[in-house]
Amino acid sequence: MLVSAKDLYIEHDRLQSEAEFRDAIGLPGLCALALVLWNLKLTIPTEISALAVGALLYVVLFIQARALDREAYSMHGHAVADGMVSTSRLDQLRDDASHLEQ
Repeated sequence: MLVSAKDLYIEHDRLQSEAEFRDAIGLPGLCALALVLWNLKLTIPTEISALAVGALLYVVLFIQARALDREAYSMHGHAVADGMVSTSRLDQLRDDASHLEQ
């Protein structure tokens, strides 16, 4: 894809990178919040509320990462379906089909 559709590759890579970033910070961020709350010695309701907000933010990051993944792979799939790019497996199937027709 990098050679045949550079702009598409750049956009696909950007979406993948954003999804990976969200995946990379979600769970460690939630764990860091739990550690900070443990050391602050706040009241139990305050700690539970803060953890609930942290968990909600984690879920939002997770959902956003999945949406970005789907969008990136959808772009790639549409590019393959439109003939803009190809995969080695599709090239092999086309070669096999052309040999069968002969």
